[in-house]
Amino acid sequence: MKPYVVKQGDYLLKVAHALGFDADEVWNHAKNAELKAARKDPGMLRAGDVLFVPDQPKPRLGVTLKQSNT
Repeated sequence: MKPYVVKQGDYLLKVAHALGFDADEVWNHAKNAELKAARKDPGMLRAGDVLFVPDQPKPRLGVTLKQSNT
């Protein structure tokens, strides 16, 4: 896990989407326990908060438009 400094306008789902990680998994990780205790709602992060995120994003699935994707 690496630290991510929250910027103005960031919230957990936005950061998770941008960096490619599972928001619930990260929010419930032990390294984020202090932040979770301070901010009960992950949608209410403040600029300067430190959120620990995975070093590597989860691999994304390839999707082709107008074709069957399994």
